[in-house]
Amino acid sequence: MYNPCTRIDLQVDLHQNQAPILQQAYLEVRDLLLEGKSRATKPGYTVFTHNGVSLNRVAHISTLPGDSLILGRHSRCDIVLPDDPSISLRHLLLRTQQSEEGPLSFEMLSLQAPLDLKLADGSLVASLQGEGIIAAQLGKYSIIAMPSDLIPNDLPSALPGIQTLGSGPADQSIEATAISRVKARKNPSHASVLPLSAKDAVGRVTIQAQGSESTLWLSKAQLQQGVVIGRYTRCAGGAIRGLFDDVVSRTHLLLCTEAGIPVAYDLASRNGVWRSGRRIRIATLTGPMTLSLGKKQRVLVNWEPTPFPS
Repeated sequence: MYNPCTRIDLQVDLHQNQAPILQQAYLEVRDLLLEGKSRATKPGYTVFTHNGVSLNRVAHISTLPGDSLILGRHSRCDIVLPDDPSISLRHLLLRTQQSEEGPLSFEMLSLQAPLDLKLADGSLVASLQGEGIIAAQLGKYSIIAMPSDLIPNDLPSALPGIQTLGSGPADQSIEATAISRVKARKNPSHASVLPLSAKDAVGRVTIQAQGSESTLWLSKAQLQQGVVIGRYTRCAGGAIRGLFDDVVSRTHLLLCTEAGIPVAYDLASRNGVWRSGRRIRIATLTGPMTLSLGKKQRVLVNWEPTPFPS
């Protein structure tokens, strides 16, 4: 059985120049918008994918808090890319970010997937956050994200070029024209880099299952980076994974921040994330909260912010 964590069959040569591929996908998107088709009516980003043969308008992500999409091979994902086995079952979380003073930005956050995004200049990034037109290659697929406030007649005739800045992958940023600015982001973390105590923690997560429990202490930086919980080895550490059974998906829950506030995202899991008997896609962790991975409450995720209540 194919395991995307241990084996990668690349459909695209990583040494190949991706510019012509992304350029063709962008031009098809531009032509579609110039024809008056697929233009968004609400603020946000519209996401298109191209499999090398045809273009698909996939979905629109609004600026509303919590609005997001999960992209991957799994049929439960919001954006399903089925034809490339190098793409993980749940590969990316897509969302918009709107700061109080800055422009709207678009984010592709890797869910600990082994295959990186590739930009037009050949740069490899696990995750990215950008403004304006965003274009990246994932395996055999091109992903084009278009902000809703761009006027079709003002779209450039070619995909904006990019200039790589910075010295390392963690701090690397890619800046293009005024139309497109992209900054690489760190990948969501493994539990091996989590704090061992409450010294610098902003919250703790206690997982209860099968009569046992395990605790993760999370710092502000790690929540900003993102922590994935699930059965896969790329998710939070062994002491946690050992509590899970098949009710928990391989990548089930993402803990991160949105506008500086801790949140929990359901990653298109098979059995869902539940709170107070209701299935939810996102939970805002402003206070103590218990989430169930699956409806039957066999696996509970308890969040408690610090300082802890007395």
